[in-house]
Amino acid sequence: EDGGGRLFGRLDDQVQVGRACLALYQTTGEAEWLERSQTLVEFCLQHLHAPDGALYDGIPDRRAVGALAIPLRDLPVNAAAARWFLEHAALTGSTELVEAAKGVLRALAPNYRRHGLLAADFALAVYEALVPWVTVEVNVRPQDAGGLRLHEAALGYYLPAKVVRVTAGSPGVASRAIICRNGACLAPVTRCEELEAKLGEIRSVLAHQA
Repeated sequence: EDGGGRLFGRLDDQVQVGRACLALYQTTGEAEWLERSQTLVEFCLQHLHAPDGALYDGIPDRRAVGALAIPLRDLPVNAAAARWFLEHAALTGSTELVEAAKGVLRALAPNYRRHGLLAADFALAVYEALVPWVTVEVNVRPQDAGGLRLHEAALGYYLPAKVVRVTAGSPGVASRAIICRNGACLAPVTRCEELEAKLGEIRSVLAHQA
């Protein structure tokens, strides 16, 4: 109505909002945010997916001419999209989305070196596509300050390829966190120090394997 231009369906917008939705899901435990991320993932795969597996920066316009007729495949944004897909897959168990992320990375791998430091996110995406993801399941007893701190510790500890799921516990049952990786789960922990120590052990193992 104001005569201004409009850009719809840009890849960068979908990625940023999608990753924010996953952060909100892991923070609140509200399924709505995971569903919104899923909607955006499906939009990208339906409208922005290039034949070679990469993602276009916008919906291809058949009416465009010249350079505008060639959709861009921006490496940093594609790398961020691949990381978003992998994170979403870790929370949902979607093997199809893992393969879509790997397809994005394979398509852009031949040209990553020319991007220099801008390819850092690409390197992280490749790493996250190759290693088993860590899942921290936090069960928080209602109105339990210790459980909330445990959840905050799970969210705040930096570890690549890690997601957090939070669920509401039952009264009378202690809040706890369970770390799972590669199909195996560790014993539950109830204190932040225990959780951080176990995550630190995993980080040390991964550092030696890198």
